[in-house]
Amino acid sequence: MKNRYAKYSARREINPAFILNQIGKVALKRVDENQKYKQLDIIIAQLMCGFTLEAVLNHFGKIIFSFSDLDVLLWNGIERYSPIEKMAIIAKKLDYNIKYQEKPFCYFNEIFMFRNQIVHGKTTVLFCDNVKDKQIDDENFPLIDQIPEMKTKWEKNLSQGNAERWRESIIEITKILSEIAHTYNPIETNDFVDTHGQM
Repeated sequence: MKNRYAKYSARREINPAFILNQIGKVALKRVDENQKYKQLDIIIAQLMCGFTLEAVLNHFGKIIFSFSDLDVLLWNGIERYSPIEKMAIIAKKLDYNIKYQEKPFCYFNEIFMFRNQIVHGKTTVLFCDNVKDKQIDDENFPLIDQIPEMKTKWEKNLSQGNAERWRESIIEITKILSEIAHTYNPIETNDFVDTHGQM
């Protein structure tokens, strides 16, 4: 029986980087298991790369800009910056030289362009006047995958290969940042995390 006069306290840490990474991980795992929704799972996996990476940057930014009141104020302003600006500021603070032309950072811009094209996308009508017979199915519907003019920029960038490369990239970037910041990796944990479990 609980003591009605006792006082209890609780603490809970919410880690968006971990949760978003798990969503992307599960979506990519389902790609080979479920052909019916394969394209949707690839979209989810690629989209979660941008969300996860920005959450990772916010995680490290909050940690490395927490040593003084001025640091905290600085980060509060920086948090509104674009991911590439945040990455540059975090790298400078950690005295780390990023090489965007090399792995794992070479996909950084692609990841966020894809995310932004979907998140800030608008309804678009696409036309193609020279559709060939071989680009039409048996029910007279166009085979979108075979007509480049019928795809948006983000759809042209959609592939299981990209999802796999981007996920590897965010895992490596996070590992590098956690090592140079001398802190834990927010997307990998052996401890209990308040989600539906690590998969």
